[in-house]
Amino acid sequence: MKKIAICSTMCILVMGASPAFSATIHVPADQPTIQAGVNAAASGDTVLVAPGVYYEADHGARAAHRCVLTRGN
Repeated sequence: MKKIAICSTMCILVMGASPAFSATIHVPADQPTIQAGVNAAASGDTVLVAPGVYYEADHGARAAHRCVLTRGN
């Protein structure tokens, strides 16, 4: 639980401190899948998912020490 709290705090600090350096990755316009969007994202980026149905296999993929916001519109 301590690691989650630290990561959450770091996400808030990174995202709040550097909005000019963050990118928005659009799925499926920029990346074909949600996982591809997360993989392409850096810390502080947003992965914006368009409405639709996405069929993806979960192979234990992780956002590996990056703070990425994933949201739909």
